[in-house]
Amino acid sequence: MAERSGLTSERCTHAHGVQGGHGKPYLVVNVLKGMPGILDGRVALVTGSGRGIGRAVAEALAAAGARVAVNYSRDREGAVETAERVGGGRAYHADVSKREDVHRMAEEIHRDLGKVSILVNNAGVLYPMDLEHYDDKLMWRMVGVNMMGARIHSA
Repeated sequence: MAERSGLTSERCTHAHGVQGGHGKPYLVVNVLKGMPGILDGRVALVTGSGRGIGRAVAEALAAAGARVAVNYSRDREGAVETAERVGGGRAYHADVSKREDVHRMAEEIHRDLGKVSILVNNAGVLYPMDLEHYDDKLMWRMVGVNMMGARIHSA
């Protein structure tokens, strides 16, 4: 589909500094940026939004009028930069694989910005490994962030 539309990952990366994954995030970002005010009054939480696709989505949501909560686990500096770029947003530290972190962050966001009505489960980690270098700790970290993080946020 991306090839037919002319939206290749390379073009998405060039246009926004983000790997576009067959153009889909690129399309969402551009649609939202072209609809100012459509999300006025809404509060959005974008996990893992200190850089990359998460940052692009956070910026697009803000351009459409949402107040954006920027989540990070390790890159505080990147998250603060994203929060500044979305104007009026704030960076919230939480490891999405830890239920207590997520609940604390949700309470802080509710207090600061209001009730979250848009959730983008963007946070993810990848530790490529083969059987020779298999590491249980890293594998469980991927399961925690990539699978349980989305489950915890959606519950």
